[in-house]
Amino acid sequence: MITAVVAGQEIGPVHLSIDHVQVQDYLAAVGDVSEVYRQTRLVPPTALGAWAMRALLELVGLPPGTVHLSQETESRQTVASGATLSCRGRIAQRSQRRDSLFWAIEFTLLDQRQQVVMEGKTSLMTPGQGASQ
Repeated sequence: MITAVVAGQEIGPVHLSIDHVQVQDYLAAVGDVSEVYRQTRLVPPTALGAWAMRALLELVGLPPGTVHLSQETESRQTVASGATLSCRGRIAQRSQRRDSLFWAIEFTLLDQRQQVVMEGKTSLMTPGQGASQ
């Protein structure tokens, strides 16, 4: 569970396989009507960031009530549907204010050649965890 991790702790790696149907489902979910991703079969960078963080957070577990506060990403190269990627993360910060825990998780997404595709940072708040955590 995420409340047991400490700053500096590594997460992963996890592996992601990105297929065309998954990309189309993402585009429909966010209401993207642009033809760019449909014609080129490229994966939207926002989708990559979301899928990478989801995979890492599934490893550490999120208690009910956790809130996503922010996300920063830096894309280094494009990714086409059909790619297999790996992702590593690190708990960059863990702090407590009153009874809530605040987390900053940094991640790096790599292609099959181990080239950086994306780097990012996500902030989360876990409410009501108490001072003993």
